[in-house]
Amino acid sequence: MTSAHQKRNNHPMKKNLVRFAAVGVVAAALVAGSASLANAASVPTGSKAGYFLIDSGSGDAVAAGSKLAFTKDVSGSPVATNTAFDNTKSFEAPADATSVATFIAPRGSEKTKSAWKAFADNGFQTSDAGKRVTFMPAARLSSQTNGDINGVKANGGDYSLGFAFLNNNGNTIASDAIYFTYITVTAGTGEWTFDTPSASTTTPTDSSNSGQIGLETTTVAAQDGALSLSVPANSKATLGTATLVNNQSTSTGTLPEFSVVDQRVVSAKGWSLTASVADFALSTDATKTISAAQLSTTPKVVSAKTDAAGVVAKAATVVGSAASSFSFAEAPVGSGVGTTTLGGDLKFVAPSNAAAGTYTSKMTLTLVSK
Repeated sequence: MTSAHQKRNNHPMKKNLVRFAAVGVVAAALVAGSASLANAASVPTGSKAGYFLIDSGSGDAVAAGSKLAFTKDVSGSPVATNTAFDNTKSFEAPADATSVATFIAPRGSEKTKSAWKAFADNGFQTSDAGKRVTFMPAARLSSQTNGDINGVKANGGDYSLGFAFLNNNGNTIASDAIYFTYITVTAGTGEWTFDTPSASTTTPTDSSNSGQIGLETTTVAAQDGALSLSVPANSKATLGTATLVNNQSTSTGTLPEFSVVDQRVVSAKGWSLTASVADFALSTDATKTISAAQLSTTPKVVSAKTDAAGVVAKAATVVGSAASSFSFAEAPVGSGVGTTTLGGDLKFVAPSNAAAGTYTSKMTLTLVSK
């Protein structure tokens, strides 16, 4: 804080000045309220809160739309009203901040210190509430003496003007605590205008940073849906080319995927799925058959396509002694709600004396509730 600021902050008429300034702002709003609204803008993306400009000499808020000289002595403020050098209207520093810097940066690059066009060191103060703050950070363009401030003046253009709390030896933004407004600089003269965020009369320091909003909603009771089995139409499992294993024709394949859909979200009764396989018949002579016991089935839950919990695939049947009807999968009571996608591996071993050819059969799936 400059010595001038210290003198203003310790002035014996400080309280009266605050009261008088507040009345003055209200009167001005009644006369020129429409002009202020016309120049109001939203807080720029990336700025933690609104950043307003005040006259460093008087503490008066600078009117939106003002054209300021390159050397005009202005400062930053978290509020749009007259500060009257009241240090409760300051920016509270985050706990991890180790330094403060004011800056001029290309729009969109405010949080990258290496991209700043010009900057200057600022400092910490202590508010009346004993908090570490920054009060009236310098916003005069000509005071941003580090970097290329002469280039900003000569070239003009659109920039962001503000300040940031820093850490990591002044290289990174502390806790995203950066505040700025958009400015437009006239090439050559350095005259500039600024965007004023929508007016705010609150300060981010010495006040609560949290609040509560009551919420209320009405719900309705859930109802059970249906339990169903979904098998794609014309599903067929074709076992691959047979080979001789121990002089027996052996082939393998997979079942097409099918689903159990359980929408009984309230009762969650669970379910059981059984499968039965008919004997295989030679396609050219249906009187020649091979027992269904020669087909081994290994049931599987396709986990990537299943959102139901607790479903268990049953053990594989054994070639040569497989039952024609067997348990495929089940969901115990209290589980299985949702969609379960199932499949399985197949293995068929024909007896040595079976006639060669193509054999067909059918697997029937039956789903029941527990």
